[in-house]
Parts: sequence; structure tokens; C-alpha cells
Amino acid sequence: MDVFNHFERLWITRDYQQLLKQTMLDFKKDSLDKTALIFGEVNITTYGQDINGVIYNEQLGFIRK
Repeated sequence: MDVFNHFERLWITRDYQQLLKQTMLDFKKDSLDKTALIFGEVNITTYGQDINGVIYNEQLGFIRK
């Protein structure tokens, strides 16, 4: 199995910039930065690894070690 195809099946690929622009229009917000703050998302770069004493778990969220 091709690793790239496996990755595509696991993660939803989307254009976050475009989603912000559409949200800005839908909610009549005046700036892209403000829209990003209100409708932002949390990105975890390392899944399940200890980051400054905190790990992320899908069921429990952020957990302090």
C-alpha cells in the first residue's frame, strides 16, 4: 500500500485559508485574523508525545503528566 494514499484516508484534506475566507463572509467579520481567532483550530504537531509535560489523548484531551 502506498504510504501517501494511506495518509489521505486517515486525514481530511482541506484548505484552511479558504474555509476562513468563507466563514468571514458567512458571519460578516471584517478581518481574516479576527475570524481565525474566533473560529480557529488546535493543531497538534506530535500526537501522543510528551510536550512540556502535556500529552494529547483523543478521549481525554490534554493531560498533564
